[in-house]
Amino acid sequence: MASTSPTVRLIGNLAAVVGTALVGAFLFDLGAEWLGYRPLILCFLLRPIVAAAYAVGVLLTSVGVIMWAVSMGKSEAGIAVALGGMLLFVMPLVLPHYLGAECVLPMNSIASN
Repeated sequence: MASTSPTVRLIGNLAAVVGTALVGAFLFDLGAEWLGYRPLILCFLLRPIVAAAYAVGVLLTSVGVIMWAVSMGKSEAGIAVALGGMLLFVMPLVLPHYLGAECVLPMNSIASN
């Protein structure tokens, strides 16, 4: 079994925190809807989670590309950090879609923040 670097574990843990927060909010909204209340938590949490994941994802992707470039293309850790950052960047927008959430978050509203 290959050992994982602390950086890759950190990225995995960040992705798990983001995913857990989104799935937890979705399940809370699903329970609220079953009880007859209006589901609000996922739509309320989506914008700050997306903003935080974007910031961390861009930072990790930039650091990974710099690590890879400084090592002249030999750093596997740099590629792993860059790919993890890209996945963290994309996950908060893709996950609600696959959960079937009805929140609409236009891209230009994210860019204006």
